[in-house]
Amino acid sequence: MTCYDIADPDCAPEGGSVLNIFSLADWNTDNQWGTGGNLENYSDNPQYNELKNAATEALLDRVEKIIPNLRKSIKYIEVGTPITNWRYSRNVGGAIYGTEQTVENAYTTRLNAKTPIKNLFLTGAWTFGGGMSAALLSGRDTSRMVIGYMDGTTVTLMTAPSEEISNQVSVSSEVEIKSSSSQLPVTNYQSSAPAVTFKAAGSGREVTLNSIGKRSILLFHTADTSEDAERINKAVRAVDEYQACTSITIANVVDLHSVPKLFRGFAEKSMRDSFEKASKSIPQGQDPQDYVIILPDWDGKTTKGFGLGDTSKVVGLAVLDEQGGVVGTYQGNEPERHALELLKKVS
Repeated sequence: MTCYDIADPDCAPEGGSVLNIFSLADWNTDNQWGTGGNLENYSDNPQYNELKNAATEALLDRVEKIIPNLRKSIKYIEVGTPITNWRYSRNVGGAIYGTEQTVENAYTTRLNAKTPIKNLFLTGAWTFGGGMSAALLSGRDTSRMVIGYMDGTTVTLMTAPSEEISNQVSVSSEVEIKSSSSQLPVTNYQSSAPAVTFKAAGSGREVTLNSIGKRSILLFHTADTSEDAERINKAVRAVDEYQACTSITIANVVDLHSVPKLFRGFAEKSMRDSFEKASKSIPQGQDPQDYVIILPDWDGKTTKGFGLGDTSKVVGLAVLDEQGGVVGTYQGNEPERHALELLKKVS
């Protein structure tokens, strides 16, 4: 329920209120709300009106448990169904929130405002997120994105994340690992990994990159490239020498800089779920918190610090020795082979 006159007193006559009552409803309820799929003049269909009125009474019955005698106060009532939503918005199935509202389908996994088609941008509940506020934010940001595209200027979007770092415990060093190009096949370094400490999602274990204490491989990716990172992980673990977590640490550094603060809760839950799922399939005798390590890079600085490019397109990786020194990084084709080649240098 939403009482609109609290925010806008002028939206109702003096002494009155505008109350919105809604519940999610299936487009296919009772043979598509009694229409059988025939939506021409559906509002004149007696069966449709009967079902709509029954739904109205059911909602009012629920609300009167909270607001007694509500019916007696109603001066005017307007009722909409999923078919009403379709009529006015042409959204598939009368959807009010766009695609399914799940953690797996939140923000970064939804349609992007940018498209491969020149001059075509998307906005609305099907992109940034469902609901009135999210759709409005999407419209505002997409319009600014278009203006920046036309003017050739950089635009800071309203939905961009804040500078605050959540769940990243401490940063005792701002060491940046230099490289001439993130696309070089293999770049060797003499410097150490940055002294950045993360709290691993799911396990809560604290991991400091320059003091892991054994051979390590860091896989840098986003939600879009997580499957590619998993393939590299499996390829490394398939080697007898690297099967045990006591011999090598494999950590996933997830670049989350594009996730607005508003949606970090969704991202955190998704990572926890990934940890729980992966923990159930690890080899017997292995400790889940050592075998499954997911490190949230909320501001993306650690990923950039290793000289890597866009990890939403191509997974990046870095191999560290027992002292935390960076043996090399790679971002490009055949990452599994290059990961194993770099590991041989510290075997």
